[in-house]
Amino acid sequence: MDNTSISKLIGQRMLVSAIIVALISLTVTGLMKYRSLVSIANDQINYMEAKYARAIEVTLWEYNQKHLQVQIEAISDDPYIHYVELIAEGNVVVKAGKELNPQATKIEKHIPLTYRGKELGDLYVVVDLWPLTLASIEALYPLLFIIIISIITLTAVFFYIFKEMVTKHLLAIAKHMSTLSLDKSSPPLQLPLASNHGSEFHIVVNAINKMHRQLTESLQVQNKITQELREHRDNLESDVAQRTRELNLQQVFSEAVLNNINDGIVACDNTGILSLFNKATREMHGIAQENLSPEQWASYYRLYQPDGKTPMELNKLPLYRAFNGESIYKQELLIEHVSGGRIIVQCTGQPMFDLEGNKIGAVVSMHDISLQKQTEKAITEAKEAAESANQAKSEFLANMSHEIRTPMNSIIGMAYLALQSATKPEQRSNITAIQFAAKNLLTIINEILDFSKIEAGELQLEIADFHLDHLFNQLSIQMSESALSKGLQLSFNISPKVLLSLRGDALRLGQVLINLINNAIKFTEQGSININVNADALAIDSDRPGIMLRFEVQDTGIGINSATITHLFQPFHQADTSTTRKFGGTGLGLAISKQLIELMGGEIGVDSRPDKGSTFWFNIKLDKGGQPDATNQAILNPDLSALNGAKILLVEDNLANQHLAKKILELKGAHVTIAENGQLAIEHMLKQTFDCVLMDMQMPVMDGLEATRQIRANPELRGARIIAMTANARSEEWQLCLKAGMDDIITKPIDIKKMYFTIAGIIKAPIKNDK
Repeated sequence: MDNTSISKLIGQRMLVSAIIVALISLTVTGLMKYRSLVSIANDQINYMEAKYARAIEVTLWEYNQKHLQVQIEAISDDPYIHYVELIAEGNVVVKAGKELNPQATKIEKHIPLTYRGKELGDLYVVVDLWPLTLASIEALYPLLFIIIISIITLTAVFFYIFKEMVTKHLLAIAKHMSTLSLDKSSPPLQLPLASNHGSEFHIVVNAINKMHRQLTESLQVQNKITQELREHRDNLESDVAQRTRELNLQQVFSEAVLNNINDGIVACDNTGILSLFNKATREMHGIAQENLSPEQWASYYRLYQPDGKTPMELNKLPLYRAFNGESIYKQELLIEHVSGGRIIVQCTGQPMFDLEGNKIGAVVSMHDISLQKQTEKAITEAKEAAESANQAKSEFLANMSHEIRTPMNSIIGMAYLALQSATKPEQRSNITAIQFAAKNLLTIINEILDFSKIEAGELQLEIADFHLDHLFNQLSIQMSESALSKGLQLSFNISPKVLLSLRGDALRLGQVLINLINNAIKFTEQGSININVNADALAIDSDRPGIMLRFEVQDTGIGINSATITHLFQPFHQADTSTTRKFGGTGLGLAISKQLIELMGGEIGVDSRPDKGSTFWFNIKLDKGGQPDATNQAILNPDLSALNGAKILLVEDNLANQHLAKKILELKGAHVTIAENGQLAIEHMLKQTFDCVLMDMQMPVMDGLEATRQIRANPELRGARIIAMTANARSEEWQLCLKAGMDDIITKPIDIKKMYFTIAGIIKAPIKNDK
């Protein structure tokens, strides 16, 4: 750094300035002197012209060359004139003096010479300016000396004054500033000249002292802020360190959790680049995480549709769908491992957003369901095999039932007809034995079929309105003959508290009661059998609306010991091994009854002691019913007067069944017309009107279902009353019949009384034209 003092710098600049001023002054003075000399030279030329021109003109007129030479030399002797020429007619006549360089600084003047109005020539006069210039410079020497002395003197005086008045104060200020402390105890700056208010030093001193105060205060504030910042920084560093440790621990914990989860977890950031593969995901693929774009995911990671053949399309990839805002739930995906193995995973995922709602990526979890799929496949195959076996068993039982029921229909029907015409006791006894054996065989067949339905879960309840007293009346008629044959008294009792109009499956309720009554008749040799129904106050279920009823079948039979009761309702069990030999039966009746009661939401049991009789009971809850429909009302209400004179169309292809049904109906006064198939039946119906049509199901040309459909489709015939006759007792067959538009069903072998009741009820019921 240049250490030159400010006084020297100012002195140097002042000296240079003075020299410049002096040079300017000398230059101006010299120029003025030079101009003065030039003016004198011009005046001298003018003087010479005035003094010599006229004389030269006369001499030139006379052309006295010698005289002209003298005159020209006289002119050149002048100190200001250096060269003179006399030119006449273009030629130099006379010249005098020293001729100058053409580039020399000079004054030239051509003086025309005329005499008596005639031009004689020119007088050419030259003045050299260089001597004049030298003379001007020489004239400046004294002035230059005076100026130099003045500059030196003034510079020295100014330097001294500046040093005393300025430099010392500046040094004092510098010293004060160098020792200045921002502590409040530092004295303020004071200078002698600063006491003069309004002086520059006064302003400077005040500014420095004010600056000192402000800096001191600012420093104190800064120190305070710095201390607070230092404390905050220390606290922040501590917090950051603590938070960093927590985040590191959390990261380690999160990675440990993710890597210990059996499900694969994969995520991408807000640009769609994969950002997370947990351990399970890496094991599923056999490939580590790579920064790949979504378009490369399917091919690189071997992702397929669940069929294992079709590569997964980009817009179907779970992570890509989640990245685009979809919520993924249980989407299946097939992954091929690098080793060639394959697994099926179930994907669930969704997009991820920050607190401001900005999308930050997406995450998908992948659950390996390969074992589940294998299990489901095995279960499905087993289920299909079981269903196929059950279906085969059901079809086998149904077919066997059909094949057995068809000849049984003829046996039971013909026995009934023979009994009507038999007169001898021995004949009636033989025919009755045939009837009893046939009915027992039919009961066994029905029990086996019902049990197979229950076991396969195919048995369904048919809910309808019915009257309990009508049901008991039917049961009384149906069971009284068996009871009277053994000399037993059979009574049905309904408590006054019981509502007669109910809603439920009257057919299955009657089947349970028939099983229990048959069981009571079978094991009772003398005495009575009482069927009672009461409103059971002890079995009321407040959580379910309806009427809780308790049915009891009491007998005075042989009774049952407690050991036998425990397995009495199990399939194929009877009181002892001799029961079957003595009383017959399959051991399925009570098991079927138990299943039916439980299907209706009730419970069944027995109270008994050996030799004291038995009371079989069950509790079921039935809804309050309205008026039962005409068909059910007819079935439950034995009024056979409608059969007398009724015109009935029997559609049956089997000759034996034709003959049997015709004879049975004619016993009640009905007029029977026979048609061998459905097509002939429609032709008969178009020719005349029938009160009822008995429609067999399996016939050549046109079966019963198709015939019924065409009848219902014909406006002239759709109101016909049609009853199906079938040896197939499966509920599916019944549903097909009802769906085709039939009004009711009679199963084969024919229960003659039930057939009478059903036909009579259908005939009495109003015609329904909306079928």
